[in-house]
Amino acid sequence: MRKIAIVGAGQSGLYLAHQLLDRGYDITLLTGQSTEEVRTGAPSVLQFTPPSVLAAERAAGLPVWAEHAPPIDRIRMQVRTPGGDAGFTGRFPGGHTISVDRRLKMADWLEVFKEKGEATRRGRVITHGVTVSDLGYFTQMFDLVVVAVGGGVLGELFDVDPGRQGGAHPRTIVQVYLDGDTVPGAEDGVVEVVAAQPGGALAHGGEVFFAPVLTHAGPGYGLMGLGHPGGPLDAALPRRITDAQGREVARHAIAPEHAVAILMEQVRVWAPQIAERLRGARPIGGRAVLVQQVNPVVRCPVGVLDSGAAVLGMADAVITTGPLSGQTWATSTRGAQAYADRITARGERPFDREFMETAFDAFWEAHGRPAARFSEISHGIFPAHFPALLGAAGAVPEVADRWAAGIDDPRTLTDWMFDAEHAHAYLTRVAAAHR
Repeated sequence: MRKIAIVGAGQSGLYLAHQLLDRGYDITLLTGQSTEEVRTGAPSVLQFTPPSVLAAERAAGLPVWAEHAPPIDRIRMQVRTPGGDAGFTGRFPGGHTISVDRRLKMADWLEVFKEKGEATRRGRVITHGVTVSDLGYFTQMFDLVVVAVGGGVLGELFDVDPGRQGGAHPRTIVQVYLDGDTVPGAEDGVVEVVAAQPGGALAHGGEVFFAPVLTHAGPGYGLMGLGHPGGPLDAALPRRITDAQGREVARHAIAPEHAVAILMEQVRVWAPQIAERLRGARPIGGRAVLVQQVNPVVRCPVGVLDSGAAVLGMADAVITTGPLSGQTWATSTRGAQAYADRITARGERPFDREFMETAFDAFWEAHGRPAARFSEISHGIFPAHFPALLGAAGAVPEVADRWAAGIDDPRTLTDWMFDAEHAHAYLTRVAAAHR
């Protein structure tokens, strides 16, 4: 029986752990938080499970909360530019999307893994922080060590890959979970995305994401604002306190209610129609506010320790995508599924560096690259042919629905959105069909 250690109990780490346990592997899952600490911890960036990923999670026997999470069957996208506004509403294919507070989802998945591990006697959870020296010890104990956490010293094991791009530029994020009972008139079943380009009355560009979400307090809404570093949302970031030599000695976080006020001020600028609906909205009880910076990046998948032993990076350890594209959890699940399949196909052969590199390459070419390219467009890095596509989506429901289908699976965008020649050919066919 092959033994595998997985460091990190996020979406990808837990999905991989469940997959491999079900396939007969001996799995040790290491996490820095207990289930109770996960449930009561700080919120994470708003994330979505599109229809095809929801189906994969259901097929894996994992809790999906389909009967409790508000269903999302449409996306309404608006792009605001100095020259005018454009947008569309598209319907997701093959079912609906849901959003579940990460604290609820990961805590439940962790509990289920514990139960399955005890029942099979092949799975265990160790709640403890992991150091680089620990990884060296693990490489001697296990056939494979997978690192699925991207922060701290473990994340530094994986060098930035200059040949691959994460698909978006750095962003400052301010987010709040809102009590559903305090958002009158909000339309269920729709996720709203507004991308405001700088210029004219908009001195600073930014994006707004507003969607139904299942929180620990029940159905509610998530409101997220994303701004360029140096913009107005930076006022919500913790203040760095430095000494005479410029070294950081402390950080002072602002009060959550002040962060929400800063967010709402920008929502009124970028998406006034959303701000109007939220005039009486209140955050859910408990920890409801998130302030952080993200820097999308792709790293090399192999981390080499001082001993020369190698560990395999996954999820945030090697790829981070911009949250506005809705690809974060989808990328995590598809990456974990790709790894599980490669591990299974490896049989009894060693999990060497060649295996690690080819496993990630296979995922990147199949899923990572299309998701990154879509993330570029979602975060305002518009190609020259983008206005024509956006106009067509606003005029022809078929195009809008195909766009929404690309959120579910960005691979379907390759032959009509990313490349100017393919885009113009597609629009020509659409125009001919609707004469």
